[in-house]
Amino acid sequence: RFDVPFAANCAEVLFRFGLKTQERRAGKEVISCVSKLILAARKQEEMKGGKSPVMGYHPWLQDWMTRGEGGPLAVFSLMLAANGAMPSFQLRQLVLVLRQVSIVAGSKLFGKWMQSVLAAWDNKAGVKKKFFEELMDSINNNDCKNNFKMLVKRFCGGKKKGRK
Repeated sequence: RFDVPFAANCAEVLFRFGLKTQERRAGKEVISCVSKLILAARKQEEMKGGKSPVMGYHPWLQDWMTRGEGGPLAVFSLMLAANGAMPSFQLRQLVLVLRQVSIVAGSKLFGKWMQSVLAAWDNKAGVKKKFFEELMDSINNNDCKNNFKMLVKRFCGGKKKGRK
């Protein structure tokens, strides 16, 4: 029997604590697991050709991501990881997973989650507003020039040399 609350708790632990590892191999594995969780939250018929790159669609996971606390937690955890909780060499993969969240959730829901994250973020209001507007433009225009990565990297301060 599948235990939904236990599975949701495991996913939450992965987001809250796994995205803070400084070890290269562990970080790569955590990012891979987070990516698979996010993709599994997407309905299979929404994937190209009806085929999902992971083991299929899980309704409880979609519910946890879109109606529960999973979505906001994913965005917040990924932004913290990109801001230095994980080493800078993981930034590209972190941004790709953050972009997956925006695709799975859709721009409106992702925008709502990002606004709640930015409300708690320690930056000037004007900087946060500009980042949010540019990020949402990038999402709504299908990010054909990889602006999403550049925007997240610039907002999070790029590489943090010497930071542990």
